[in-house]
Amino acid sequence: MTNDENQGQPKAEPRGSGVVRQCFRGLMHLVGGLVAGIAIVAGLLSWQLSKGPISLSFLTPYIEQALNERSADMKVDLGDTILTWAGWERALDIRVLDVLVYDNPGAIVAAIPEVSFSLSSQALVRRGAIVPRSVELFGPRLVLRRNANGEFEVNLGGGQSADQGGGKTDGRLLGSGLLDLLIAKAGTRADGEAQLAYLTRLNIIGAETVIVDEVLGRRWSAPVADIRLERHADGIDGEISLQMDLEGRRSEVVARGNYQVGEGRLAVSVDFADLDPKALAEFHESLKPFERIQLPLQGTVTLAMNVSGPPDEIGFRFTGGEGVVLTPDPYEESIAVKSLVMAGRYDGAARTAAISDFIVVAKEGESIRSPGAADHRLPVAGMSFSGTYWMDDDRLEVARMTLDTGGPLLSASGTVEDLTRGADGAFDVSLKNTRLKDIKRYWAPEWAPDVHAWWVENVKDGFVPEVEMTVRTRGGADGMALTSVVGDMDFRDVSITYLEGMPIITGGAGRASFTHKRFDVFIDRAQSAGLDLGEGQLFITGLATGREQAEIHAAVNGPLSKALALIDHPPLGYATEMGIAPEDAEGTAKVHLRIALPLILDLDLQDVQIAADARLRGAAIPGALHGFDLDHADLNLAVDKRGMEVKGRGNVAGMPADISWRENFGDKVPFRTILDLAGRIPDVAHLRELGLNVGILHEDHVRGAVGANVRFTVLNDNETKVEVRADLEEAELNIDRVKWTKPLGATGRAEMNLTFKDDKPRQITHFALYAEDLAVAGRASFEDEGTAVQRIDFTQINHGRTDMKGALIRRADGAWDLGFHGASLDLAPVWKDLMDGGGKEVFGDFVLAAEFEKVWIDADRSLADVSGTFQREDQIWRTVYLQTMLDNKTALNVSLKPGADGNRTLEIDAADAGVVLRTLGLYENMQGGLMQLTGTFADNQPDRPLKGQLIVRDYRVLKAPALAHLVSIMALTGILDALEGDGLGFAVLDIPFTMRSGVIEITDARAAGTSLGFTASGTVYTHADVVDLQGTVVPAYALNSALGRIPIIGNIFTGGEKGSGLFAANFRMTGPQEDPKVDVNPLSALAPGFLRRLFGVFGESAPAPVEDPSSLLTTQ
Repeated sequence: MTNDENQGQPKAEPRGSGVVRQCFRGLMHLVGGLVAGIAIVAGLLSWQLSKGPISLSFLTPYIEQALNERSADMKVDLGDTILTWAGWERALDIRVLDVLVYDNPGAIVAAIPEVSFSLSSQALVRRGAIVPRSVELFGPRLVLRRNANGEFEVNLGGGQSADQGGGKTDGRLLGSGLLDLLIAKAGTRADGEAQLAYLTRLNIIGAETVIVDEVLGRRWSAPVADIRLERHADGIDGEISLQMDLEGRRSEVVARGNYQVGEGRLAVSVDFADLDPKALAEFHESLKPFERIQLPLQGTVTLAMNVSGPPDEIGFRFTGGEGVVLTPDPYEESIAVKSLVMAGRYDGAARTAAISDFIVVAKEGESIRSPGAADHRLPVAGMSFSGTYWMDDDRLEVARMTLDTGGPLLSASGTVEDLTRGADGAFDVSLKNTRLKDIKRYWAPEWAPDVHAWWVENVKDGFVPEVEMTVRTRGGADGMALTSVVGDMDFRDVSITYLEGMPIITGGAGRASFTHKRFDVFIDRAQSAGLDLGEGQLFITGLATGREQAEIHAAVNGPLSKALALIDHPPLGYATEMGIAPEDAEGTAKVHLRIALPLILDLDLQDVQIAADARLRGAAIPGALHGFDLDHADLNLAVDKRGMEVKGRGNVAGMPADISWRENFGDKVPFRTILDLAGRIPDVAHLRELGLNVGILHEDHVRGAVGANVRFTVLNDNETKVEVRADLEEAELNIDRVKWTKPLGATGRAEMNLTFKDDKPRQITHFALYAEDLAVAGRASFEDEGTAVQRIDFTQINHGRTDMKGALIRRADGAWDLGFHGASLDLAPVWKDLMDGGGKEVFGDFVLAAEFEKVWIDADRSLADVSGTFQREDQIWRTVYLQTMLDNKTALNVSLKPGADGNRTLEIDAADAGVVLRTLGLYENMQGGLMQLTGTFADNQPDRPLKGQLIVRDYRVLKAPALAHLVSIMALTGILDALEGDGLGFAVLDIPFTMRSGVIEITDARAAGTSLGFTASGTVYTHADVVDLQGTVVPAYALNSALGRIPIIGNIFTGGEKGSGLFAANFRMTGPQEDPKVDVNPLSALAPGFLRRLFGVFGESAPAPVEDPSSLLTTQ
């Protein structure tokens, strides 16, 4: 009874197993007897066996008979029987050659070239039993099958139906029977009662093998196979060496396995070489990706499964040489590789497929298509992958994925959901060792085309040690698309351009963060054109929208000259536009620069927005401020494409000032420049440096310090407006021509608005001077060349008692037309100079038209209703027409005009000579009198003397000191009383005169009245107020002069002296006009006129003009 029979309820034994069992039992009995016989002569034969097998062909018929008698279903035909010995370490082997097995119909169901039996020495020693320890089949045709129920079959059939699942009577019974012997006895102790309990090994050598797996629906052939099965206590260990034809390739396969009989578990490890991966892909769904590996592999596959089902555990590790790897859908690419390493595991219980290593080394120059790109390809030097696919969830977990581009190294980890449907991915991605100049090799133009074009054109160099990002993707019919990117990176040694013509930025270092919508760069340091750039930012927005924008912020530090040179580069040219030469500038600058621009290749300046804020320290820029030098300046500057704002303090043209400067750029702007300067000018002479030493601010009129506010406004048409507001409190003003001064400390201010065209003055639209007693305002214009004033309009002149307006207009010949009018004009400060003919030439040649309600000539005296026209030419008054009222009742008319001979004629007439003389301050002691003065200037003579005659009729003289002194000497008491009383009346005053250069020469002047008469000749020195006159005094003039009018004898009585009389006294008057010295010859009063002349011969003659009038001022 077998071990199976010793168990309580034995299973029904398979038919094939029983047949084989019976055959083996018979065969073993026969062999046992044979071996017993042989053992007797073993010692004799051992030396012969050591030389080779010994034929036992005489036993073959007996063996055939013994086998055939035990089975009616099969017939065995044996070719030969031999005995072999492999040495003392092995037992004797009995081999049967050319074994054929027939079924009942006579068909061959098995053909085995050789069968070898190895006997168990252990059984022989312990039990004295002759039993097999191992069985070896050599060169059979073998079919290994796992049927649809998971049962394993071994078919030793040689027919065509063997590998197609034939009937129960075919060779499958033999093969499965052998396998069943091992399986059935697995776990049976070696000292059991069964004869086959010691069978531990079954070997099939050199078999032509077909493997069929009906569970997987696959079939494989192995022309040469070695199968070794060894039984142990728990099951069977086996090893199969195959040369398999897989996908047209002969592959070496070695499989080692273990079958746990009690658990029904099978574990297999398969080593192979030169294997086509498609064979693996067809073996199990978890190995499906292997069909994309098109290169021969060598490696190991491990499987674990229940014998009735598919593998529930698969492990593998492969290496491969040159070939092609295809990337999976939806991103299909072909990569030519030099080598490949792949390892992984399938877990059937968890339904996971894991790749622990997938390493590919690509051939040189290999590339793959960039995701989402039509033509761009990424260079590939190698790649690796590890991850797990969860089949039930359709989820891929990527533990590590790398792409070596031959430069940057890309690595990623993450998850892909719905891998076979939508492929929505989330990855953590790292990119290492990237040179920015090579980005174009890895960046497809389709990924934000404008940004790509801008990057390729402008990013020149740089290095990024590592980029870290989180990426989300979504798969579709068109492949994989990015839906979200969030990341950051560090960078260094960046070189970049940003605007054509501007200097390159180098040495950039910092960090960046980015998303799929924007890219933010934070610069720690960089350099450009000799300037240090720090704390900069670059913001790129609108990614993948087609409207990508870049915004640049940069902190720039360095020399001011280099900062100005930076903004002067084309296409900006800001410094040149402001008239600044950058190389001449000194100082330091700290600039915050902002640039916004679209990321397009054909960039125009109008597409770029530029702005900068700067702090300038110790700045010195020649000609910076409207042509004025700037130095020792601390300024804050803001500039953009629209213009520039500058505020701060510095020295402008050598003067400290607060500065506010606005510069507009472009063509259509309301103004080009507004420059405000405010400060204290220590010395008004410095106004010359600003070009403002004009008018009342000229250094001829102002001394001291001036607080000034100046605004320069430059318009588009080369027109400049200058507004000046000056505080004059610390200045002293002196306008000598009008005898006006402002002392130091007195309040005062000046205002002036000038307009320049093409750098030439055109207008003073407003000027004003305000002080405690003065208010002057007006406007002016210049001639075309701007070298001279064309017109001045005074809208207000208030000074003391002056309240007027007026205008000055320059004629084409350079002369002036002046017009003034108003309520009053105070000429008191200059009246004396005017009367003396002194003063400076103010306007040269001019014509003055004046009309005033009142003209003051001193503190108390004035002219009313003054109107006139005055022409001055070649430093003389050429024409004068004056009308005025004196004392509100006396009209004074003055006429000066050229005569027919070219000499000027003068006419002055008034109805009251006393009023005229008093009002004009010429003589206070006359009352009434009709006055007429006529004369002619001898303009053909060098000093232009005026020769004329003054006639006054019917007037009275009161309190005349000189006349009173004269009549007192002559003891004319009644006349003296008249002078002291109502005055002395005269009928006529007739003074012929010649006036030249401050000297009036009088000849035969006379004054005649009822009581007294005079004659006089001599000189009046008007500049010195000195007189030198001599003449006669005629008392009782009416009677006395009547004798002189008698024909013939009248000349004897009067001496031919016009106006004299029979009785008259000679006198001489010298000295100051206010108090002259008077000398009288009393004897001349008793002599007739011709005798008085005789006394004059021996006395003093008529005086001639003296050269020094001051000599007449001495008194005796």
